[in-house]
Amino acid sequence: MRKYPMMIKNKKGWIMAEVITAMTVLGIVLIVFAATLHTFGRLNDIQLQKQRCISSAQAQLDSIALTGSPIPKTDFARLWPNVTTTTSIANGTGQWQGLKLVRAQSSSLARGRKKPVTIELTRYIVPKELAK
Repeated sequence: MRKYPMMIKNKKGWIMAEVITAMTVLGIVLIVFAATLHTFGRLNDIQLQKQRCISSAQAQLDSIALTGSPIPKTDFARLWPNVTTTTSIANGTGQWQGLKLVRAQSSSLARGRKKPVTIELTRYIVPKELAK
C-alpha cells in the first residue's frame, strides 16, 4: 500500500530542521538589532552632549554680550551639570578693530566615550563704551 515509507518517517525530521534554521536566523536578526540599538543609543547620547555644549556656550556669549560678564559658576553648574565652559575676550583685528572677540568653549563627556565632546563658538560684540 505504501509506496514510500521512508518519506513519511523523514517528514518529522524535516520539520525539526526547519524550526532550528528559523530559530537560528531569528537569533541572528535579534543580535544585529540589539547591536544597532546600542550604537544608536551611543550616537544619541553624543548628540545630546553636543546640544548641551552648544546651548551653554551660546548662553555664555549672550550673557557677556548683554551684561559684560559670564554666567556665575553656581548658576552655570545648576543649569548645565557635567559641562565645563571657558570664555576669553580679545580685541578684534583687521576689519573687526574696535570690537571685542568673545570665545566660549564648552566640553562634556558622553556616556561610554573617553574623548570629550567639545564645541567652540565665537562672536564679535560692541564694547559697552561704544554702544552708548
